[in-house]
This record gives sequence, C-alpha cells and structure tokens, in this order.
Amino acid sequence: MPATLKSFPWDSQASLEADWRDLMKFFRSPGVIARGSIMDTKDSDLSVTAGTGLHIRISNGYAYIQGHLFKHSGSDYLMSISPNNTGANRTDTVVLRADFTANTIIYAILENSTTLTQTATIWEIPLAQLTIPNGATDASQFIIKDLREFTIPYALAPSTKRVSTATQVLTSSGNYTTLSIETTSWYTTTSMMDQSDLSRIIAPQDGFFFIYGRVQFVGGAAASRRGVRLLHNGFYIVAVNQVYTNGSALDLSCTGIAKMAKGDFIQIQGMQDSGSNMTINLVEAAATWMAPINIVY
Repeated sequence: MPATLKSFPWDSQASLEADWRDLMKFFRSPGVIARGSIMDTKDSDLSVTAGTGLHIRISNGYAYIQGHLFKHSGSDYLMSISPNNTGANRTDTVVLRADFTANTIIYAILENSTTLTQTATIWEIPLAQLTIPNGATDASQFIIKDLREFTIPYALAPSTKRVSTATQVLTSSGNYTTLSIETTSWYTTTSMMDQSDLSRIIAPQDGFFFIYGRVQFVGGAAASRRGVRLLHNGFYIVAVNQVYTNGSALDLSCTGIAKMAKGDFIQIQGMQDSGSNMTINLVEAAATWMAPINIVY
C-alpha cells in the first residue's frame, strides 16, 4: 500500500465526519460522561433501573463515543424487554450504539448476548447487564448489573520501571547510599533512561510523577535500622521508609509524588547500621507521569 499523507483542518479544506472522528477519538475513551463527583446510579448518567412490567428505565445523561457526543435530556427513556420463555435465565446487555453510517446514537438491547460490536461502522458501549429469570413478568424480577464506564482522557503516560537483581553491598555507615537500577525491565519512552548513569530515572517532560522504590535486604545481620528513600535531583527527599528491625530478611518500599521538570531525575537510596556490611539482592524504582504542570523558573 503506498504511503498516504493527510492533515486537517485547514481554512481552505473541506473535512469529513470520518476525519473528525479520526482526530477526536484519540482525545477520550468511549464512555459515559459523569456530571457529578460519582457516577449516578438512579437518576442520571444513563443509569439503568427497573420500570413497570417488562420495561427498563434509562435516565438522562451524556456519553462520548469515538468523538461523537450523545445527549439524553428530559424524562427517562423506556425500553421494552422481550419475555423469557427459554426455560432458563437469559442474559441481555443494554448498550448505547453509535452507527457511523446511519449517523445515529441510540439505545439497544443485545438479547441473550454479552458481545459488543466495536468496528469502523458500529461502536457499542455497555450500560447494564440484565439477568432475566424464566417466565419473569416484571422488571423488578431482573438482576440489573451496572456496566457503565467513565469516559476519560486518553494519554500514553510516560512510565518506567527499572530493576537491579545484581548483588549490591550496603555498608554499615547509617548513611543513605545511592543504589544501581541497571536493568531496564519496562518503559514507555526511552527518554526516561540515562544509560550514562545507571542510578537514574529521567523525567521526559514536565509533570507530576508517582514514584516508587523497593529494596530487598538479606537476613543474617544484627538488629538495626534499615531504610529506603527516593531523591529528586539528588537532593530533595520525596519518599522515605525507615524501620528498626531484627536480623531477618526485609523487603522495604516507599512511594511518593514528585513535581518534576523535563530532565529532572529520581534516584533510590538504601541505608543500614547493623555493624557489618549487608547484601541487597533486589532494587526497584519506578516513575509514572500523572498530570501536567506549568513550571515557571
């Protein structure tokens, strides 16, 4: 297939619905737009409840599907459910269906099915699962399971986890010592790696980062203090966990939030004061971008 290059929108260019969808589907995941601090379970946010007879009620609300907005305002929407005379329970799925050919978004029932259609022409999001007893005559007999999912912003969060399983020796100075995290085991961007310094995780862009550190101390030492901490730019302590323990093996971890500019780094340090050198057989450090910030220098 030959290469095809396309960009939009431009003032002098006519754009199509499919172009808009290609752009906007990367902004948010398909799902229900919750208008409060929680997903409403009865009166809004497309919640599904029992109606009268073989009917269900769907409350008003909003949804986002592949760049298209769905708005249900006013009263509850009533949907009829087919009688179940199969001799066993039947499982139906209530969905919101976007039809990109018909240019519609409507409610639908997948009778005796839990399989969603999610293709280039049809995209369904689940609202509820209905378990309908054999011979049921009223929706109050249904078991209604909420299947709604929030629509959330899409992003590939810059993240990494670095691990060292090589034996490292920690002296009994009582001072924190920077540890190696030499093996890259998982990452979403190589800019978080600093191959010239095997103790660092680098921030590839400005933001708030969730950070995590873990050290495994072997046993056999005298009772002592042991600690693990995470440093921002080699100076600021952003997480620490320190305990006094007997000579048993110890797995110690800490977590924190660091406000970092692009190029800042995180290091992990360990400490012990048992009176003799102590072996460490595993060191882990991880960082995951959480939210943007505007750093002013």
